[in-house]
Amino acid sequence: GKQFLMLPHTRSWRSSWNGLDMSQYDFILLHQTLSGAVASNGYEMEGAPKVVFEKANEDCQVIAGDIHVPQKIGRITYCGSPHPVAFGDTFKPRVLHWDGEDLRSLKRTTLRKEVVNINDPADAVELAEEYTEGDQIKIICKLSKTRFFEWADIKADLIKAFEDRGCDVRGVEL
Repeated sequence: GKQFLMLPHTRSWRSSWNGLDMSQYDFILLHQTLSGAVASNGYEMEGAPKVVFEKANEDCQVIAGDIHVPQKIGRITYCGSPHPVAFGDTFKPRVLHWDGEDLRSLKRTTLRKEVVNINDPADAVELAEEYTEGDQIKIICKLSKTRFFEWADIKADLIKAFEDRGCDVRGVEL
């Protein structure tokens, strides 16, 4: 018995949403960047203004996608991404669930997608123990110039340490 309005992404929200009577909906779902949303890099985004939804009834839940970081901006809830998208993402992934009565966030256990900085290759096995099967890893290794001749062997050892834990090594940089 609930009324949903689903708004796909648009570059011209003014003309696309013009004339919509948002007051008749219980949920408005959209895939759009709204001004004030904060991206995973910490920058505040510019987009459609959140005042567009002022004429929705006061009980209407506005749920947005497009921004990966879960957040709330006034009455708008960004669901966020259910998993990390880019290497270095630190937001807590989530999925929203509506059971017909309540909207709630489900706890997510998912892979990590991280850049691992290694200052001493001898620490690789110990560092790898912090990761689990399926985690996606990029490794950056600091090495003194006097050890550059060892790079091929060190690189192989670094990859092995993480792959032995079941990690998906996506790159190794010196």
